[in-house]
Amino acid sequence: MTGPAVDIVIPVYNGEDSITACLASVFDQDCTGFELGRVIVVDDGSTDDTSEVVRQAYGDQARLVRLDESQGRAAARNTGAAQGRGELIVFIDADCRFDGAACLKALVGQLSSGADAAFGRVEFRGQGFWDAYMGRLNRERERQIARGDSLVAVSANLAVRRDTFSRLGGFDTAFRGYGFEDRDLAARLTATGARIAYAPDSVVIHRAPSSLASIARKMRESGATTADIFATRHPQAYAAMPYSRVDTRLHPWLRPCALLLRPALPLFLRLGQRLIDSGRVPYGIKAWALRSVSALAFMLGTAEQNERRC
Repeated sequence: MTGPAVDIVIPVYNGEDSITACLASVFDQDCTGFELGRVIVVDDGSTDDTSEVVRQAYGDQARLVRLDESQGRAAARNTGAAQGRGELIVFIDADCRFDGAACLKALVGQLSSGADAAFGRVEFRGQGFWDAYMGRLNRERERQIARGDSLVAVSANLAVRRDTFSRLGGFDTAFRGYGFEDRDLAARLTATGARIAYAPDSVVIHRAPSSLASIARKMRESGATTADIFATRHPQAYAAMPYSRVDTRLHPWLRPCALLLRPALPLFLRLGQRLIDSGRVPYGIKAWALRSVSALAFMLGTAEQNERRC
């Protein structure tokens, strides 16, 4: 008996430089005890050569689905899941790769032990400050897990039973912007009584951010789009998150601050990047700069979303 079939779903947008490393790590997995089903790459309307790179490198080994225009990561993942037939679905992001051959076994092992979903770790291995910072985030995440908080599940390294995923309707495609679609899925899983397990031996290595500006763009987009959806649907969970502390929709007194600080964001980005790049600045100051600029960008996003409403 080969065990359950496991489909792999990889959403990708403009990932020509990273998708082959991701796929190589998938095909290198030790599948003892289960069957590797379909490996599905969903090109979410890329404007680079992502699809051609996949075809050239893997041909029929990977099932390629190309969307004519970007629909967001939630929709891309759902499209990929619909192409599979396996009892279990594993999601990994295109800018990640499995660290070692036993990662899938760790995820599948949790589901075989009765969990409805399982998630692993995300690391920036050997990448200086980013490695140290992600290590700190992982330690905090593990403390939250120990307290019973399953909303820290990450879709970059996530396994779920197909029947459970189907009953929920998959990821909510209202989350078209950056972030919160994985937390929303975890919240809905938890609300149904599903068990979400942590698989620390399943590790994916994420590409380090290219710059502080790239993180700020994502945080600003999240504040302007997906955060409000999550806050509306899961107000108690959102209120417990650090994001809520700088959300101008919840704290109107922050709106004048956002107006005053908006023109200064480019300056803060330059200063923050210099601190992070410096070999003489202590880790604590670099981490403070990253958190401060990220919080400011998120706050500006919430203010912009609120302005559109008015």
